[in-house]
Amino acid sequence: MKEEERRRIAAVDAFNVAEKKIHKLTTNINEVDKDKKSVEAALQGVERQAKSQRKQLRQAKDQLSTAKEQIASLKKMFEEPKKANNQAEQEGYDVVLKIAQNRIALQTPLDVGVAKTEKTLRAEVSEVCKTYCLQVWNEALNQVGVEASSALRRVEKVYYPPAICASSFLSSSGPQATTVSK
Repeated sequence: MKEEERRRIAAVDAFNVAEKKIHKLTTNINEVDKDKKSVEAALQGVERQAKSQRKQLRQAKDQLSTAKEQIASLKKMFEEPKKANNQAEQEGYDVVLKIAQNRIALQTPLDVGVAKTEKTLRAEVSEVCKTYCLQVWNEALNQVGVEASSALRRVEKVYYPPAICASSFLSSSGPQATTVSK
């Protein structure tokens, strides 16, 4: 019987050891289940976050694409007025240049004509004045009774005022006097 008792004690001890192992393994399984559930919950959170971030990334890419299209459109829109402005500016410069050239083209013949007329009038006025001075000189000599053969009646003896002499030297090579007799 002792043998049987020993067997029973050994069986109870083995049963107790097995029960402790079962309890320990059950506790471990429960902890692993908790950890598994925690990891699964964390994984679901990460998957939801990744899904949300993918969605945000798609939206950001769409917004970037839209913004790039708008920028390209705005650039094109701003280039057209800039080109038109540059063209208008160039046309304005061309118009101003044409006007200036036309004025110069019109002014040059006018200036030449004025200078020619001025030179001609100077010469004519000088000749008229010299003729008048010669007539007055001859009339004065006639009034005083100087003979026609007198040295005072020679052309080089006629008195011309300095203004007439200066203008006649400017308009011709020298004073030209004509003899006028009455």
